[in-house]
Amino acid sequence: MGQTTFEVIDGTLVSIDGGDGKVILPDGIAAIGERALSWQSDITSVIIPEGVKTIGKQAFAGCGYLRHITLPESLEAIGEAAFWYCRSLETVTIPGKVEAIADGAFTGCKSLQAVTVPDSVANFGKRVFCYCDELAEVSFGKSVPFVDVDAFNGCEALVDLFVSPDNPCLASADGVLFNRDMTTLVKCPVKKEGEYKVPSGVINIGERAFEGAARLTEIILPKGLVAIGRRAFESCLRLKEIKLPGSVRTIGAAAFMNCGNLTDIEVPEGVELIDFSTFENCRDIVYISLPDSVRTIEDRTFRYCDKLTTLRIPNGLERARAIFSEDGYGGVCKLLPSLTYGHIPHQSLASYGKEDQVTLARIYLEEPEKYDDEDKAEYMRYAVMYTKEVLESVIDRKDAPAMFGAISMGLVSSRRVTRLINKAIEAGLTEITAMLLEHKNRMKAEKGKR
Repeated sequence: MGQTTFEVIDGTLVSIDGGDGKVILPDGIAAIGERALSWQSDITSVIIPEGVKTIGKQAFAGCGYLRHITLPESLEAIGEAAFWYCRSLETVTIPGKVEAIADGAFTGCKSLQAVTVPDSVANFGKRVFCYCDELAEVSFGKSVPFVDVDAFNGCEALVDLFVSPDNPCLASADGVLFNRDMTTLVKCPVKKEGEYKVPSGVINIGERAFEGAARLTEIILPKGLVAIGRRAFESCLRLKEIKLPGSVRTIGAAAFMNCGNLTDIEVPEGVELIDFSTFENCRDIVYISLPDSVRTIEDRTFRYCDKLTTLRIPNGLERARAIFSEDGYGGVCKLLPSLTYGHIPHQSLASYGKEDQVTLARIYLEEPEKYDDEDKAEYMRYAVMYTKEVLESVIDRKDAPAMFGAISMGLVSSRRVTRLINKAIEAGLTEITAMLLEHKNRMKAEKGKR
């Protein structure tokens, strides 16, 4: 083992040279400076002497083979990204005098399995434990006031979060993190499995609270729930069932995005806004019911809902943007044959991408009698503008009612009818083929009379 030399300036260790294997830092230092031991690939163990009060920003960042570290009882602050991607660090005991743990302090400590944040810590930063792949359990002392939504990003093994009963700001139940009065669910660990019942009294599901909880198959929400936060259930990949109680009034953007196994959902009366990407990429969802209270549906709400066959659009809808896609990105709901009870207000159609305009024009042709005169003019304008694409969509979707509407409204000209007949025959669409042949013969007969 080579000799290790230390550079110390005014009581702060600023660098080392020759660190190899186990390193014992010298007595007499009060601080470990910024990046003092960063990217020391040969260090496997470090003992920090008593008297050190602060560990600086990125002090041990990138020490990929550091497995063990002994922190002194005198320590008061752990700096930003202090142990950033110390991927071999297995255990760390945070001393009882530490008052502050800065942003990203243990980000990327992939071998860390459990951490206790002591009662002394009153300043707990953002993204402290991000991408700690093996981290299964974290216990918070009585002084931590807040845990941010990114604190556990990428912690795929996380099972339990515990909070001291003396904490005035936070609480825990069954390993799930809440605010003190248990009205807001802050974070459910991603490794929770099967069914989870949210406790009664919870009125708010926090932003990203269940994000990535891919092993949950059912989440039972309590009566009295009012708000579902942004991305609250995003990427709950096995979630098959969730019933929204009638008390829900707000649903945040991307709340159910990437819930690939979810098959149906009913949004309760009283919700007025369906925000961006709420159901985007819910590829197995077949039924969505929106209440008449909904006034606005934002972009990409139903993008990549490939199996969606029934969508109830509210009669009171005032504004809807590119709800099936985003112009230039595609993603139209491939199987959607009809909208029930209501329709997209005509004044919003110009804000859609072309694919959505074609889809909505086709849907209009199914039951034009449901639309008022002003709406009819606007929908028909797009049906005429994109006649070729609309008729191709009718064939692709095997949409006989829309073909009947297209014929009735003069969209199937003599120039197009033969090609459409051939396509319908190739696709095995007997009803549509018969409809088109009858229309062709009728046009021929009328031409003969002239």
